[in-house]
Amino acid sequence: MRNKAKFQRTLADDLTRVLGLLGDGVITPRIAAEIPLTEAASALALAESRTVAGKVVIVP
Repeated sequence: MRNKAKFQRTLADDLTRVLGLLGDGVITPRIAAEIPLTEAASALALAESRTVAGKVVIVP
């Protein structure tokens, strides 16, 4: 059980650092495509195709 708690603390610390870097503009995510929620199936297909460099983002 102790390992799980340590993992969760480490994960929380890592996410805090990454989100801080994002917020400060030190790193920026690479977004390959923004696809409407109504086309979620095609967004998933694109992401799974591994033909894009970056994230496929589904937007409302």
